Amino acid sequence: MRVSNRHTLPVVLTLAVGVVAAGCDEAPDLVSAYAADDRYDVGLTDPAYYINLGQELRSSNKPDDAIEAYRKAIQIDLKSAAAYHGLGEVLSQQHRSEEAIASYRRAIQINPQDASAYHGMGNALADQKRTEEAIASYRRAIQVNPKDGTAYAGLGNALMEQRKISEAIAAYEQALAVADKPKQNVNARTLALLGLGRALYAQEKWDDAIALYRRAIELSPTYTWTYIYLGHALVEQKQFQEANQNYQQALKLPNAKKLKLGDSHALAHNGLGMVLQRQGKLQPAIQHYEQAISLDLSYETGHKNLKGARQMLTNQAQQGIVPKRA
Repeated sequence: MRVSNRHTLPVVLTLAVGVVAAGCDEAPDLVSAYAADDRYDVGLTDPAYYINLGQELRSSNKPDDAIEAYRKAIQIDLKSAAAYHGLGEVLSQQHRSEEAIASYRRAIQINPQDASAYHGMGNALADQKRTEEAIASYRRAIQVNPKDGTAYAGLGNALMEQRKISEAIAAYEQALAVADKPKQNVNARTLALLGLGRALYAQEKWDDAIALYRRAIELSPTYTWTYIYLGHALVEQKQFQEANQNYQQALKLPNAKKLKLGDSHALAHNGLGMVLQRQGKLQPAIQHYEQAISLDLSYETGHKNLKGARQMLTNQAQQGIVPKRA
């Protein structure tokens, strides 16, 4: 929609973040402040216009512009649950968890039946490792919408953080049960299969975990994390060649970063290092560990593995052992 140049929006701003943080219900009526004889294109006064614009900007990978669009919607209508919800989603994707939680809370205050807002808030709380609060939020999402498969998957992930593996498995299985139409619920089923695989991996049921990861890849071939977890399970089974292939596939996909999981390419390089180290090829393993750390300086497992591989290489040198090459 083309916006007319004839009139410009008056500078009467109430910052959305401040409104969210304060939980304020009331604010000056911005629209009624305009002169009675003014005429504006609908885009300047209709919050739905900016909400739709925010969604389009998110899809176009323009998060900063999307945030601005949602905030404009809120400036026009301080009681727009959809605007606060959309703002929460894009803030969460930007790892601005505190702001996202505040936005989701405001959306829920306005519309307590917004199941996906509870679910989104659960994700943001989980990113901050506020696991108990995340579990409560996921459960509320499920209470509002018992068919929300992604909420069940999120609940399973939070329970895994608490090492409540049996409860997590039940949540993942429920996610699969409610998302029983793959074409309509691909995301929910993928997350549930991946989570269930992780739970069985934790129980050292390698074959079962591998089978679930393969099913997840069939559903979502571009979801990079599944290749990484499949690689881990294959390493445990000493299927090094296939593990290597899966880590390499993860590196071919765009790098994904999540607060709880880390940097996908860093994890893939660490996995390749593990494969090589278990084959006694310490020097190339060290190179991959170094690459992992260069991508994510805070990656503790990468630092630990690098230190261990270097120590093993030093011990071999002291014993006069010639290191293997890739």
